[in-house]
Amino acid sequence: MPDIDHLYREYKVIALPRDTHLTPVFLEKLDGLLESAPAHELREDLLEIYHAYLIHEHPALPLHFEKLATHIHLLIDFLGSVDRVSKTEFPSEENQ
Repeated sequence: MPDIDHLYREYKVIALPRDTHLTPVFLEKLDGLLESAPAHELREDLLEIYHAYLIHEHPALPLHFEKLATHIHLLIDFLGSVDRVSKTEFPSEENQ
């Protein structure tokens, strides 16, 4: 049986409910995304793209715009939360 203290020192161990959407592959993909750019940059890019879309499409927003806006808002909030957590979890890193 592995030494539990060793595991906690060497790995980040989390327990997830069986019915979660957070599979190992999902977590790898999310980690890869956050390795490619910090959350605050992804958030700023998403905001910029969204604002450009609004300016361009303003005269004729799609019928499903409310749903699209809600999804964008959720992503922006999520990335903001990830950025805040990363600053408290990893204060020694400059969060690029």
